[in-house]
Amino acid sequence: MAVFVIADLHLSNSTPDLLEGFTGFINKLKDGDELYIIGDLFNFFVGLDQSNQAQKLVAKVLSQAKERGISSYFIKGNRDFLMTEAEAKSLGLTLCDDICLIEKSGKPILLSHGDLFCTNDLGYQKYYRLVNNKFLQLLFRMLPLFVRRKIASRIREQSKDAHYHRRDPQIYGVVPKSIDNIAKDLCDKNSYSNSLVVVHGHIHEFSFFSHEGDFVNSRYVLGAWGNQFSYWAITDDGHIVFKEQDLSELKNQDLSLLS
Repeated sequence: MAVFVIADLHLSNSTPDLLEGFTGFINKLKDGDELYIIGDLFNFFVGLDQSNQAQKLVAKVLSQAKERGISSYFIKGNRDFLMTEAEAKSLGLTLCDDICLIEKSGKPILLSHGDLFCTNDLGYQKYYRLVNNKFLQLLFRMLPLFVRRKIASRIREQSKDAHYHRRDPQIYGVVPKSIDNIAKDLCDKNSYSNSLVVVHGHIHEFSFFSHEGDFVNSRYVLGAWGNQFSYWAITDDGHIVFKEQDLSELKNQDLSLLS
């Protein structure tokens, strides 16, 4: 069986093509596969919402996948950082740490959304620490749902403006040295003699890098879902598949994700 990794789907009620694509992708997984969604599954998440069709679809599709022996795991992104362990479970997901280390076919693999790797963006790192403050999250959750939605909408608009005016990638991009430092700590703690494979998203740039540091063997960056979708996978024999394809191909009954 294989491990699949996807990121940055940004599902919402207003993205029917993405909802259909997500369903198609899950349906193409084989019985017993494992799925890791590493952040920004939803365009925003401020709590469970009975009126949110995207949440209902995710819960339904992942419940059906579970019946086929497919385990689904989730790492929070900057759009769904408020999700709790209980909320993830209700959606059919097992919540993982922001820095998640797994092993497959003898390969140690570091999974993360990717925002923690943008260490030169001091403003964002300050924001990350603020919004992940448990006390502030508790206060936010005490607000009525409609107020939380309004706040999230305002933050999304500000995020769009910031992305549109994004400047120097040396500031707003990931920092390979920071990833290597994290990889070093993980290798030391787990006595890995070989370096890590790193898979992340967040920056929406489908790309591959190799030997960026002493402890990172290869780094795979998943793209955001839109007209295209991307995924990373590894099989029992260690074969890695890293692809970006047209979203419409998920309607193809003959499409094999591992081919």
